[in-house]
Amino acid sequence: MADALAWTNTAVGCLALLVSIAALVMGQLRANKLQARIVELEEGRERERVLGRQQAVLRVRLEPYKNAYRFVIANDGAAEASNVRLYLDGKPQHEHGTAVQGDALPNQLGAGATMSCLAAVSSDCPPPFEARVLWDDESGADREYRTVLTF
Repeated sequence: MADALAWTNTAVGCLALLVSIAALVMGQLRANKLQARIVELEEGRERERVLGRQQAVLRVRLEPYKNAYRFVIANDGAAEASNVRLYLDGKPQHEHGTAVQGDALPNQLGAGATMSCLAAVSSDCPPPFEARVLWDDESGADREYRTVLTF
């Protein structure tokens, strides 16, 4: 009887040891998966941060200027924008009814900079205007921002 009890105790101890080892291995596997996911997220954030340094972020607005209005394009990004184009109601800005001769937009805009041109807003050509800004930067060509401009 004592031998059976000793064998039972040994078997229970071995079983407990196996359960503990299995729990330890499963916990380590879970921790490895979690660590791999954390590394993946950090790498994604780093890629986004690097890409953010390569991107221009352009926005356009219509704002009052003296007794008139002007279109203002601002670059809120960290990179220079080149080949900047403004379209109003599907037409290039210089062909739109609001164009003022001799007041053209530059085609480059540095990081954090703004540029503007006068807008000949009249009863013949009133807002709202569907505005579309296209530009190129280090992250790619023909990046785009669309909005509707009103007073």
